[in-house]
Amino acid sequence: MEKHNHKAIASAVFLHQVLGMVWYSPLLFGPEWALGISKTETQLDKNNPLPFIASVFAAILACYLMSWLFKVLVIDDWKRGLAIGLLIGCGFVAPALTMHYMFIGLPYSVILIDTVKEIVGAGLTGFLLSTWRADHSDEFAN
Repeated sequence: MEKHNHKAIASAVFLHQVLGMVWYSPLLFGPEWALGISKTETQLDKNNPLPFIASVFAAILACYLMSWLFKVLVIDDWKRGLAIGLLIGCGFVAPALTMHYMFIGLPYSVILIDTVKEIVGAGLTGFLLSTWRADHSDEFAN
């Protein structure tokens, strides 16, 4: 079995961080999300590094797991990669988040914003990992 494409995984981890930054920005869903968790922009502690560290660690773990799964299932085209990524997001991540958020009592708006972001992230990761082949990674340097 081939090794993991570490460049593609690192890019997918970076993509997750950029997606989160844009997703929760004032451009998209940041104000609605903050309102849903009953906080203002100024009440959010953006100086605490722990959520960002946890986000990077979680993305690394998820991307390596998807890379392993794609090798086992021989997912090597963008359509299947995107489909499996979306399936992982819809079938595993979204139900787990929804279940926990419902017990916590978070509003449906927060549940929707967070779960759709994770579904999009999983789909993009699937697309990236299935199209950026390790054996062709030198082509991207040119």
